Amino acid sequence: MVENSNKTYQSFLLRCWHVQSTLDNGTAGWRFALRSVSAESEDRHFSDLEQVMRFIATKFVAVGEQKIG
Repeated sequence: MVENSNKTYQSFLLRCWHVQSTLDNGTAGWRFALRSVSAESEDRHFSDLEQVMRFIATKFVAVGEQKIG
């Protein structure tokens, strides 16, 4: 795979799954894991989709795009 050294694009793998809770503490719901496809990939975990979108938006701001939202 050829690395793009100027970082003009970002690729992510997003995994989504639903968690059911037997407790009454409200922990049921969707969970998300986001992995960058780049060489320095790491998993980031989120408990709501809004957090995922904010994180991805920071990646665009980091390469000079206007802030989203």
